[in-house]
Amino acid sequence: AQTVLTNPNSPVELERKYRGIETVIRRRLQGGWQFEGSYVYGRGEGNVGNAFADSQTAPYSNPNTLINRYGDLPMGPRHQVKLLGAWMAPYGITLSGYFEGLSGIPWTETFFGSNTVKGAATARFFRTDNPQILSETFIDVAVEPAGTRKMDTLTHLDLRAEKKFSVNNQVLSAMVDVFNVFNADAVTLIRNVNMALPGFG
Repeated sequence: AQTVLTNPNSPVELERKYRGIETVIRRRLQGGWQFEGSYVYGRGEGNVGNAFADSQTAPYSNPNTLINRYGDLPMGPRHQVKLLGAWMAPYGITLSGYFEGLSGIPWTETFFGSNTVKGAATARFFRTDNPQILSETFIDVAVEPAGTRKMDTLTHLDLRAEKKFSVNNQVLSAMVDVFNVFNADAVTLIRNVNMALPGFG
């Protein structure tokens, strides 16, 4: 059987929007070096997620999952800095690098397909304390707007050194790559966002 939701804008109007501005500085290869840098300031907000499978989880048929769902979307950090460049060094060696800095994204549970509101803590309400709950022992409800809690800033630096050799009219390249130079290990998933469960956050 397949469920078809015919009125997804009821009881809450569904919305997803993004506004941002990008600044780019670029220097084409000249004098043996090139560079490009960019900065993006933007904000995605709404109550329809923009991460993988967010639209497939379809929380819109349960009004409890819509509580505090409007806020920062999971994909699209507020600040994005990207720098890349290359230098044609002596002895035919080319040095290049790529740096990326992204401000934290909203907390996201590791459970695939979870209907929890991303970036918000969830509280558990029991039927024993709330007699209005009729069909379940408890319900979990987001008690903060989406995006209230965010991961740490993510920074990443990759470097490469390359030298080309001529061998029998052929070109042979030797490359050395160093990924994640500073061994950045920012958290990108949270085990659970439910304050009632052990290991919250």
